[in-house]
Amino acid sequence: MRVVEIRTLSSRLRMFDGTYVRLPNSDVFLSEIRNYSSAAARRVEISVGIAYKEDVSKVVGIIRKSLKETPLVLVEPEPDVYVYNLGDSAVNINVWCWVPFSVWFELRKEIIQQIKRELDANGLEMPFQQRVVYLARHGRRCKGGSMGVPPDEIREGLNIDEYVHQRD
Repeated sequence: MRVVEIRTLSSRLRMFDGTYVRLPNSDVFLSEIRNYSSAAARRVEISVGIAYKEDVSKVVGIIRKSLKETPLVLVEPEPDVYVYNLGDSAVNINVWCWVPFSVWFELRKEIIQQIKRELDANGLEMPFQQRVVYLARHGRRCKGGSMGVPPDEIREGLNIDEYVHQRD
């Protein structure tokens, strides 16, 4: 983002995507302002989810090795890879490393792709979020196959509303 104009009551900013934003100066004076461009280096922060069945130590080792081999990832401060939390569908690992400010965006994209390639190459699963949903019909629990539908009646491309109306 770049400041284009400063007036008495507001300032005009050009955003990274090319759009312009008018910001009241009172918001500027009362808000925390972060200047990312004034520092020589900036921290890359990435969160990676792995399946609960995976060996966390192995995954952390693979990511550390990948960062060590990535040009322009700074040695000091040392990259940090750690388990952040145990999520609904995955063990979440945070990856932090410092890179030169001038290549932050490009290098962040490359690091994400590299981590994905390395985990795939090692056969490690990165699950997508999952939910188990139980549907009841007319206030009763469904029995039988998928969503109370006997397995021989399940047809591809038929949504639940169409199925319910066919059975009524």
